[in-house]
Amino acid sequence: MKTLRFSLILVICLATLSLAACSSNEPTPDTSATKPSETTSPAPPPAAPSDPVSQSTIGQLQKVDLAARTVTIKNLDGNAETFFFTESTQIVGTTDAQGLSVREGSQVTVGYTDKDGRKTAVRIEVVPK
Repeated sequence: MKTLRFSLILVICLATLSLAACSSNEPTPDTSATKPSETTSPAPPPAAPSDPVSQSTIGQLQKVDLAARTVTIKNLDGNAETFFFTESTQIVGTTDAQGLSVREGSQVTVGYTDKDGRKTAVRIEVVPK
């Protein structure tokens, strides 16, 4: 009788441990959410992951200073604007920041943030000719 009781308690403990190990704290997917085909418009592509673009400007790329990590453009009003760039700056239309230096004179679109007067480029896109 003691062996039967011990076996029964052992089976119950093992079953409880197995169920606890199999359970998960992850939420189950919500099946009531709208499907992508039901949405009215596609979501816009994300900007750089860490810095959202707060402003953008278009102009002609005048100068790239790789040591200072800046680009200077002549905007549509004819004024020079300088932007800092970082490792996380997304550069489109050329391979990297060094590739920008051979594209001087090209039209670019710069998405940037302006914090305390320091304009930091989040995205620099060379406009194809």
